[in-house]
Amino acid sequence: METPSVSSSARYSHIVQEYRKKELTRAVPTDPDEQKTLDQKKQEVISQLAQRDAEVRTHEQAHKAIGGQYATGPEYELTKGPDGKTYATGGRVNIDTSPIPNDPEATLEKAEIIARAALAPAQPSGQDLKVAAEARAMQMDAHIQLLAQQDEEALAANDPDANVETLDTDHTAEQNPEAAKPKSFSFAMVIPQTYTAAYFQRENPAPSQAQQLKNKFDELGLTYPPIASGQQISVSA
Repeated sequence: METPSVSSSARYSHIVQEYRKKELTRAVPTDPDEQKTLDQKKQEVISQLAQRDAEVRTHEQAHKAIGGQYATGPEYELTKGPDGKTYATGGRVNIDTSPIPNDPEATLEKAEIIARAALAPAQPSGQDLKVAAEARAMQMDAHIQLLAQQDEEALAANDPDANVETLDTDHTAEQNPEAAKPKSFSFAMVIPQTYTAAYFQRENPAPSQAQQLKNKFDELGLTYPPIASGQQISVSA
């Protein structure tokens, strides 16, 4: 993972190069004021490099601390300062973002660790945010696989015939070759409410108002349709 895009290692290399040029132009003795200015510039460059070094190391160590076994050790891009010391001006930590084969539950846990590792620094970079998004996508895929696995297990547990087929496959294949072919099924995670309501209404149509009125008459022992005056009935919704 790259460090935040606050500044790049190339920028700091350029700062050092600019200072070197000024230093070379004043290789011959100069007056005290010019030397003082050069010394101040040198300290300014060293201060910027030291600050950048602290930012980079803190950033990458945050990735590694949370990433654990899925993260490599930090790799740093070093820049030599005017004081002869080297400073980290760029860095990265590699993260293993591959799912765990045939284990969606473990993949869910791994994806969560990766997402937290990507967002661990105080100022996540653009690359960090991208890795976090990929981890969330991996979580979603693993969650779907886990639901499918649980659905298959529930189907097998609730279908006695499935157990018979697995225990006596050879005998079944001899009697019916078609039965020995692999079976497949599909499932829906969510059934839209509008679809279920329409299906229920189609399978269980509500009685018409006339039918409701007739049923009420039957309950009261009256004749429907009424053929004589004097009969009264109230229908409440």
